Amino acid sequence: MDFRQLEVFCAVVEWNSFSMAAVHLNVSQPTISNHLTNLESFLGTKLIARTTKTLSLTDQGREFYHYAKQLLRLRDKTLGEFLYMNNKKLLLGVSSVPGVFLMPEYVAKFKSIHPDIVFDITQSDSRRIISKIEDGILDMGIVGSKMSTDELITLPIYKDEMMIAAPNTEKYREFKETNAPVKEILKSPYIVREDGSATRTDTESYMHSVGLDPSNLNIVAHMDNLSAILSSIENGLGISILSDLVTKKSVERGSMLTFPLTKSGTFRQYYLIYRKEKEEISPYREFIEFIRNL
Repeated sequence: MDFRQLEVFCAVVEWNSFSMAAVHLNVSQPTISNHLTNLESFLGTKLIARTTKTLSLTDQGREFYHYAKQLLRLRDKTLGEFLYMNNKKLLLGVSSVPGVFLMPEYVAKFKSIHPDIVFDITQSDSRRIISKIEDGILDMGIVGSKMSTDELITLPIYKDEMMIAAPNTEKYREFKETNAPVKEILKSPYIVREDGSATRTDTESYMHSVGLDPSNLNIVAHMDNLSAILSSIENGLGISILSDLVTKKSVERGSMLTFPLTKSGTFRQYYLIYRKEKEEISPYREFIEFIRNL
């Protein structure tokens, strides 16, 4: 028996499918079948009852699944501790907004306490970061979407208000002075965030909630770079819905105006997402506690 056989067995149970387990583990379906057959042969018992259409755990399979998960968690904890002693590296993914406006402060403060830890940081949209954490490519991430499963923990870390960001021009100054309705402002040329962006998802949810169809916006550009979006707004290309974190410095410089979406405010949350087993492994344990105590 080896750890790969345990991984295959657990994946088949969790996906309830040989084919989906093969995709998740990036192997062929016959490989999945061979590993499971060899594991059952080694244990001398049937773990999964399978027909051409259904899969179901046997009584022995249900009991063994519990122990298999414990063994895999112990393996990951042991390897994590030893790898940390040699590398002292923390694999962190960040989406665009927290990657620019939260992560630098968090990492700098954490490094002042743990100067020997090295960060390996990947930036992408929230959906891709979460996917990489699920696949084990990354161990934790700071993102604008939440995802809680048996394997992942989601910790809320920062609450931010969503605003309409517009250039500081006569047209939008007049909108300010007259308290123009949000629906009127949103008729302006609009810059859309990339697909997979949590900001875009939250924006579209807000629009649907007030009876607006995002497909009817006067879209002038799709952009996946925050700096480009800010610069484009400041230069009068159009407006966009962004978080207060993103717009604050531009407003302070006087190059941008912001409009609240509602009188009571429309907020979004940023999260620390990490694999459950990392709570027991340094330096992840220290970073999680650090974030909790901020």
